[in-house]
Amino acid sequence: MNATTSSMPSKSIKVIYWVTTGLLFILYFGSGTMYIISTDMVNENMAHLGFPTWVTYFLIPMKFTGITAAVFAKW
Repeated sequence: MNATTSSMPSKSIKVIYWVTTGLLFILYFGSGTMYIISTDMVNENMAHLGFPTWVTYFLIPMKFTGITAAVFAKW
């Protein structure tokens, strides 16, 4: 087998990519929304883990930026 050829068809790889991307989108969007809705609870949990509360406010836009980058990435 040549190094440039793949054993999986291109369509299968794209389906796997989009299913995985969709699952990650749901996970990150849900957690980002929870960070916005339940900020006090998230801050308490972060403090329990030893993180400062400002980490929560940093992670909110990072989660939405991450899912945007994953969905609009060139395949």
